[in-house]
Amino acid sequence: MAYFFQNAKRILKIANKPNRKDYFTVFKICAIGIVILGALSFVIQLIFNVVFSAIGIS
Repeated sequence: MAYFFQNAKRILKIANKPNRKDYFTVFKICAIGIVILGALSFVIQLIFNVVFSAIGIS
């Protein structure tokens, strides 16, 4: 158990905190992913509505 804490302490000393640019890059990537997922969901819903209304299912 002590070995684990020694390794964790060493890793935390070596690791560096992300800067503002890194945070902004992650934010942009997540925002683009959310927009793509929302647009894809909208298109799928639109297709199903058109198909079901053409078939006559409400």
